Amino acid sequence: MTLRERQDSFIEELALFDAWHEKFNLIIDYSVLLPSVCPENILPFRIDTCQSRSYFKVEIQDGCIQSDGWSNAGVMRGLIACVIKIFEGVPDLELKGTDIDFHIKSGLINNLTPLRQAALLEMIHRINVL
Repeated sequence: MTLRERQDSFIEELALFDAWHEKFNLIIDYSVLLPSVCPENILPFRIDTCQSRSYFKVEIQDGCIQSDGWSNAGVMRGLIACVIKIFEGVPDLELKGTDIDFHIKSGLINNLTPLRQAALLEMIHRINVL
């Protein structure tokens, strides 16, 4: 699945729900994809703009995006898991040719608190500068 298709799939999945509290429940459900305890190797990668203890590590390995993350807060944990799900394994060349806009097209960015907006944008920035 291409990065564009992954983003569109996420947008379509959120669109299945009318109310934002239902959409956030879906996002929180994704938090089970992350480990229950924060892996020590990601501690240096704290999301600076987040009030909760949240971490996101992203790098290129063998030409593809590899990421890991964790948070002690449900919504942030779910957001991290969603970002990982969208970008994990995407070839770096595909990343450079694809707009990252899932957060805009889904309306997600406009329905997050200011600190969560900043944290999501920080994760996206980390991906963009790879």
